[in-house]
Amino acid sequence: GVQNWRDVYRPLFRYRRVTVLADNDDTGQGNDFARTVAGKIGGCQIVVMPKGHDVNSYFAEVGKEIFLKYINGEDTPE
Repeated sequence: GVQNWRDVYRPLFRYRRVTVLADNDDTGQGNDFARTVAGKIGGCQIVVMPKGHDVNSYFAEVGKEIFLKYINGEDTPE
């Protein structure tokens, strides 16, 4: 988690497109976590899972194809 972040990791993400996936099955901790990570990396896109889902549950429900469309902004949940 964010507590384990070390600034030495930052160069690993330079010149890369980074998408941080945020859980949406809690009381906001997933979004807080995503914002913290994105702030440490810089220039990230944050994608919040549909209400009631974490990353795993949404992937398991919709499958790889729809999941990838969703995180790439090509699809929205019903």
